[in-house]
Amino acid sequence: MEIPIKNLYYLLCYAWDKLPEREFVKVAAIQGANSLDLLAYLFTRNLQKFFQHGIKRDYVTELQEVQGVRGRIHFQSSLSSFAFRNAKTHCEVDQLTYNILPNQIIKTTILRLLRTKELKAASWNELRRHERYLRNISTIRLSPSLFQQVEPYKRQGSYDFLLNICELLYLQLMPQEQEGVFQFVDFREDERKMARLFEAFVYNFYRIEQRQYSVSRSRIRWKEVSPQGDSPLSLLPIMQTDITLRSPKHSIIIDTKFYKKTLQERFDHKSIISPNLYQLYAYLNNFPCSSTHSLEGLLLYPQVDEEIHVSYKIQHHIISVRTINLANDWNIIEHDLLKIVNCI
Repeated sequence: MEIPIKNLYYLLCYAWDKLPEREFVKVAAIQGANSLDLLAYLFTRNLQKFFQHGIKRDYVTELQEVQGVRGRIHFQSSLSSFAFRNAKTHCEVDQLTYNILPNQIIKTTILRLLRTKELKAASWNELRRHERYLRNISTIRLSPSLFQQVEPYKRQGSYDFLLNICELLYLQLMPQEQEGVFQFVDFREDERKMARLFEAFVYNFYRIEQRQYSVSRSRIRWKEVSPQGDSPLSLLPIMQTDITLRSPKHSIIIDTKFYKKTLQERFDHKSIISPNLYQLYAYLNNFPCSSTHSLEGLLLYPQVDEEIHVSYKIQHHIISVRTINLANDWNIIEHDLLKIVNCI
C-alpha cells in the first residue's frame, strides 16, 4: 500500500490536530517527494514562521555563585564550596534566556538533519541558514521523555507543529557506524507507527468533520464480573475503545487497524483477523447502553489489495468491516469516511 505524500501530509495534520496547517503548504511543492523530503520541507517552512514570529524567551533557574545573596540560597553547595568565607553564596537565580528546552530541541534536530545522508542539497542549505540564528542555543541529548517535558503553554503557536516534526524525526533518524551521521528510516514501513497515526487521524477527522456524533475514547467496564476467591479484578485487561461515536439514540464503536495485509489467510482461506473481531465483540458486549439505544461496531482498515465492505449480525450486534483507500484523492477519502458512519 503506497500512500501518496500529499495524503500522508494530510494524515499528519489531522493526527497532530493541526488542520489549519493543511492549507499552509502548497501541495504541488511536495508532489513526488519521499517521507524525509516531506518532513524536511515542513520543518524548514515552519522554521520560517518560527523566526518571523520571534524566538521565545523564558525564565530558567541557574545555580550561580554571587556576591551576597540573590535569589534562593543553595545552602549545601554554598557550604561545600566554602563560599560563605568570601561573603559569597550559591544561589538559584531565574534568568530570562533564549536557551530554553523547546529551542534546544529545535536546534538539535536541525543539526541531526544536517548530518543525514539522504537529505537533499536544497533542504541542507535552508537548514544551515536557519541554524545560524540559533548559534547561542545549546544542543542536548534527545530522548522520548524529553518531548513530554515541554510545558503545554510552550507548545503553542509556531512551536507546536515544529515540535511534532522534531519528535517524528527523532524517532526515524537512526545513528550510523560513522559517528555523527544519521540515516532516515521511512515510518510508512513501520506498522506500529502507522497504526497510531491512522487511529489519531480517524479520531480527529470525525471529531472535526461531522456534528452528528460526539467523539471520545471510552473506558468500558466488564459486565457482571465478580472475583472468585482471592482473584483480583485488577488482572482483567482494560477495555478502551479507539474511537466511540455517540448520539442520543445510536453509538458506534470504531476499532482502527493498520496492517500490510487486511485479512488473515490459512490453507488458502481468507478471513477477518480473529483477535480484531473478538476484541470488538467484547467491547460491544460490555458497553453500557439502554434498550432504546442502538449500538454497532466497526473495524476500519486502510485498503491494501481489495476493498472490503461487509456487515454481520452476531447475536444482537451489528459488526461491520470496512477499508478506506488512502491512495484516493483526498476529497474521496473525506466522502468515504463520512459515508461509513452515515454522516452524508
